[in-house]
Amino acid sequence: MSTAFWRYLAHRKLGQHEEARAVVDEVPEDLELIENFTYYDSVLFFKGTRTADELLPEADSLTKFAIAMEHHFRGEQEQAEELWLGCVNGSAQGFWPAEAELLFAEESAGS
Repeated sequence: MSTAFWRYLAHRKLGQHEEARAVVDEVPEDLELIENFTYYDSVLFFKGTRTADELLPEADSLTKFAIAMEHHFRGEQEQAEELWLGCVNGSAQGFWPAEAELLFAEESAGS
């Protein structure tokens, strides 16, 4: 499941939206998992079968990151940055993918 998650994001960042959609479309909606629930929920979110409202109340950093990335892809930068900051500040270890996105956003704003 983690591979589908990161492949989807890579394709979206490269502007390969059809390829991204194909990655998540391959994931069945009725899997019985014993682990990687967060990745699965996030992939289903990318697929459109789960909503941010459903996921946010109990979201961990990975799920918040997934929702933030969708905001980012839609041009909703303020919402994305708010969620990325929540990912980073929500743990003593931070969350490096969100940290990287915040740095990219800062660099983009400065250019």
